Amino acid sequence: KKLVKYEQRYWDHFGDIQASIASIAALNDACRVQTSNVQVTLENLQKTHIINDAFHIWHDGHFGTLNALRLGRIPSQPVDWNEINASWGLATLLLSTIAKTLDFKFSVFRPVPSGSSSRMERKDNGNSYELSGSSNFGLGQLFWYRRFDNGMVAFLTCLKELSDYAESVDKEFRLPHKMDKDRVGELSVKIQFNNEETWTKSLKYLLTNLKWILAWTVKVKAEETKRRFEVVNDISQHNGNANNI
Repeated sequence: KKLVKYEQRYWDHFGDIQASIASIAALNDACRVQTSNVQVTLENLQKTHIINDAFHIWHDGHFGTLNALRLGRIPSQPVDWNEINASWGLATLLLSTIAKTLDFKFSVFRPVPSGSSSRMERKDNGNSYELSGSSNFGLGQLFWYRRFDNGMVAFLTCLKELSDYAESVDKEFRLPHKMDKDRVGELSVKIQFNNEETWTKSLKYLLTNLKWILAWTVKVKAEETKRRFEVVNDISQHNGNANNI
């Protein structure tokens, strides 16, 4: 009888140990899932902070600026084309980065960031339009005007697509300056047949809209990060409650 009793006690303890092992294994699996989710969340948060910190859009008198580089020129302040080209390069990189962060695909053009030689490229035929200029155009000035104008209009087209997307998912989102075809805030971004003051002001409006879309992107990613943490926290609490039963 004692032997049977000891054997029964042994199997009871064995069953308890097996149940504990299974519980620990389940908890370990849950911890791995939580760790993975937190890692993804952290990476997304770091990327968001990098975007926000890497591109500072502001203004300097008549000019919109991107990381202190002026975009545009006026007769009283003929900004060097190297500075303008570098500013366009940063703007193109930011436009591309925002789209990638949102996993958004442009329909007609794609931005091609390449420093001071950045450009916009048509997706259907690969034609590209430079977002850069020079003070030495010579006989090719009219040809350059056309390509540069096409590039700036293509940039505005992509910015408008991002704006439409933001408005479709956030009914409260509105940009300060309306965009339509080649115009932003009723001013054309084309340089040909335009005066420098109007062109520079239109680019200031363009950068303002770009800044608002950047801020909206950061907000959206922060909200996604918050939701991820809430899900992880819910899983953790659930596992904790289950382990206490």
